Amino acid sequence: MKRQPLRLAILEAIRIFEQAGVPSPRVDAEVLAAHVLGVDRSRLPLI
Repeated sequence: MKRQPLRLAILEAIRIFEQAGVPSPRVDAEVLAAHVLGVDRSRLPLI
C-alpha cells in the first residue's frame, strides 16, 4: 500500500463508504483511522 497523508486516506475512505451506502461515511472513516492509529478521533487533526 502506498503511503499518503492521513487527510487523503480519510477522504478516500469517505468516498468508498459513500459508494457503499454507509449512512455516516465521514464519521466512520475518522473512527476507523483513529482506531488504527490508537488515538481519539478528536486528535486526528493534530496528526
